[in-house]
Amino acid sequence: MLFLAALLMLVCFLAWPAMTSEPLVDDYSTLQHVAKFKDWTDAFKPDAFQYLRPFKNLAFYLFHLHGIPSIEAWHMVPLGAYLIATVAVFALLRRISCSRIAACLGTAAWALSPTNTSTVVWMSCLHISLAVIFVALFLIAYDRSRESGRWISFGLSLILLFLALASYETAIFAVALVVALDWIRKRPLFKKESLIRYACLGGVTLAFLLLRQQGGSTLNSRTINLGFAPDMPAWQFTVAAPWFLWRHFSMWFAPFGRIEFCSTFVWGKSATPLDLAGGWIFLALLVAAVFLTARRLPLFAFGLVWFLLASFPTSNLIPLGTGPIEDYYIVLPGVGLAVCIAGLAEAILQHRKATDTEPRKLRPSPALLGAASLLCLLKLAGVPWFHHQAGLWRDPLLLYLQGKDTRTGQYLCKTFAANICFSRGQFAEAKELAADARRDAPWFHSASMTLAEVAVKEGDYAGALQITGEAIEKIPPGSRQLNRALVIQGKSHFYAGHLDRARESILTILSNSTAPMHFEATWLLAAIYQKQGNPEKAGQTLAKSLALHPDAKAIIDAALESLRAGQPISLEES
Repeated sequence: MLFLAALLMLVCFLAWPAMTSEPLVDDYSTLQHVAKFKDWTDAFKPDAFQYLRPFKNLAFYLFHLHGIPSIEAWHMVPLGAYLIATVAVFALLRRISCSRIAACLGTAAWALSPTNTSTVVWMSCLHISLAVIFVALFLIAYDRSRESGRWISFGLSLILLFLALASYETAIFAVALVVALDWIRKRPLFKKESLIRYACLGGVTLAFLLLRQQGGSTLNSRTINLGFAPDMPAWQFTVAAPWFLWRHFSMWFAPFGRIEFCSTFVWGKSATPLDLAGGWIFLALLVAAVFLTARRLPLFAFGLVWFLLASFPTSNLIPLGTGPIEDYYIVLPGVGLAVCIAGLAEAILQHRKATDTEPRKLRPSPALLGAASLLCLLKLAGVPWFHHQAGLWRDPLLLYLQGKDTRTGQYLCKTFAANICFSRGQFAEAKELAADARRDAPWFHSASMTLAEVAVKEGDYAGALQITGEAIEKIPPGSRQLNRALVIQGKSHFYAGHLDRARESILTILSNSTAPMHFEATWLLAAIYQKQGNPEKAGQTLAKSLALHPDAKAIIDAALESLRAGQPISLEES
């Protein structure tokens, strides 16, 4: 207990620099999504990204209802869930390991991994920690049920499995994992009792998948994932999948200088053919290692199986279009790697080999000692990087800049960094980053829009009109990016003195009060009316906008005051 208390305190210390960071990216999307809920039961509908994650929905909805009392309180939720997950991992390792020291080492290796940082500090990753908790408790309950033969424990494991799936759908790997657990425990896999249990687990999983489908959750992430080219063929996902696996594996052991956040993959640029071939060799070696170590190091083999199974749902071996490489994708598979470390430690501390007469102690081989020592040193050296990475969350620009330097083709990080630079008035830096992102991914219109906005700031209205004109022909109608392009086009015409053209640019947005960028379009329309010498109509437009967008009351009231004082409406306020 003393070890566990010290470990939890250390996690809090390492994560504390991020406790004053503002909500980031997906947090705002989810807060906007839950604002549309009529009551708490809407949490059981798909989330902002069309996944069924009711616990995360409910947490955000409670903050929406009661407000965020402080930014520290906001971060305490994912931090608290992660601390409970650490306790759950320790309880699982104590259950499946014969050595308390091995369980402690494995738990520390998992809890102090820098790749878990975003899960510790980011509300949008709350569901991952919950999944770790329920998967660990599910395996404990299942193992106890097999050991004791009590069906009550097995019934509890079924409930915990459903809760794990409801937390994070990738927990589906846990069903196959119990077969591996029975395998290393040397239990019969094909006898009636085992088959009944497996069928029940499969039934719970099938029930969850049916509920998920009926709720409208997506099965294919390609429609919402920005990390790939929209026309990337399915075979390229599968060919690259083992390389993604290698990047996650290597990042867990050697995270230094690497932040895979808002990750992207560009075919022919992010990885060479040699890299992709190496990924398949790595996958083959990993599978071979499971069978080679199953007899002498069963816990180590179980950890490898865990890593492989837990990585599969997000691997893109089946080309679902999940994010290519993300640090939070290694959190659940990382428990398996922690089991591997516990298995090596157990083998060193309690290494025995059965003979025909009696067990006798053997000295661990130099190779085993060397591998275990190297892994422990790598994990120990990574602990300061956890603290450093948590500090980056206080300034998202630093987080994105570190992410863009991790490897080639990180156009999302470059675009998000460009947007922050633009908002801070660092137009030269924004232009450079956005142009670089556009070279990486010509299809990614958000980078083009940032370039267009910089052009407007620089007074290059012809350049802005050229960029938006090219984009408008390619962006799907009704999308936020199209409406953003139309608003930028309208601003360019406005500043160039072409007021009629400015109004024409935004007419399609104005016709739909729920359309993305509608507020920005109404603001531009009010500025157009004022410049045309019709302040009365400008005021009416702002009043109507206030009725449609009450959350913008403060800046609309300020604009109305400016209008009454005869001062021009600033487009920058919108």
